[in-house]
Amino acid sequence: PATKTAAHLRAVRDVCRSVLRTLLLQPAPPRFIEVEKKVDSAKKDVFQALATKSVGFSGREIHKMFLSLQGAVYGTEECLLTMALWEKVTSWKLSEFARKVELEATAARNRAKAEGDHKVAGSPSASAYSPLRESGARSAYSPPAR
Repeated sequence: PATKTAAHLRAVRDVCRSVLRTLLLQPAPPRFIEVEKKVDSAKKDVFQALATKSVGFSGREIHKMFLSLQGAVYGTEECLLTMALWEKVTSWKLSEFARKVELEATAARNRAKAEGDHKVAGSPSASAYSPLRESGARSAYSPPAR
């Protein structure tokens, strides 16, 4: 079995090298992104507006936004960055970020609620008021009485 695994790994490695050589390392015809004059002339205002709207973005998230923008431009026939495309991609990424923040906040609230529901009576993390403590009952997680 060890020889079969080694042979399999060699075969996979050879296929990966072949694909890398034929698909990824071949020079592609150059496609340069052109910028619509409207975007180019307003870039200071456009960047300022984006900076204002993207408060809270990490550097990585900003980078990913521009990669999405680049991909959208390359996906057009003309390879032209227009104001409409700029606004479409940036608003999409901004709404995606807002959804992410909302989901993270919901998850944090749910975790806090779950932690509150699962606190062990008598434990240091339990609140001062505990229905189990009031009734004298023990939960399944409570230590035995001494």
